[in-house]
Amino acid sequence: MPSSNTISHEIADTLRDEILRQRYQSGDRFPSERDLAARFDASRGAVREGLSQLEQLGLIRTQPGGARVQSVNVASLAVLGPLLALDDHPDPLLVDQFLLTFGVLAAVNCKECCERSVTRATHPTEETSRSLSDQAR
Repeated sequence: MPSSNTISHEIADTLRDEILRQRYQSGDRFPSERDLAARFDASRGAVREGLSQLEQLGLIRTQPGGARVQSVNVASLAVLGPLLALDDHPDPLLVDQFLLTFGVLAAVNCKECCERSVTRATHPTEETSRSLSDQAR
C-alpha cells in the first residue's frame, strides 16, 4: 500500500467505484459501519472517514440510522474523473457531457477575465495610482 494512501482512502475509493458501477442504486441503504469495518478489516473510525469522503463527493447522505446512496447526477464534479476511468473506453455520452461542462466553465472564466481587463483598461490612471501607492508603502 502506498504511504500516501490511507485505509480510509482505499475504503472510499472502493465504495465510490462500486456506487459509480451501480452496485448500489440511488436510495439504497448503505451497509452499516460495522459491516464495512468487517469487510475491509478496518476500524469503524477508518470506515467513518471513508464514508465522510463519499458524503463530501455527494455520493451518499448520512442520516440517523445509516447512510443512503444518492444519485450520481447530483454528485460533485470530482466524480467525473473516476467515472471516466471506470472502463478502458469511457462512455462517449459521458465524455461529451464532460467536455461540454468544462467548455462552459472555461467560457465563463474567459468572459470574466475579459471583463476585468476592460475595466482595468478603462481606468488606467486609477490602476497606476493604486499600484504606485502600494509600492510606496
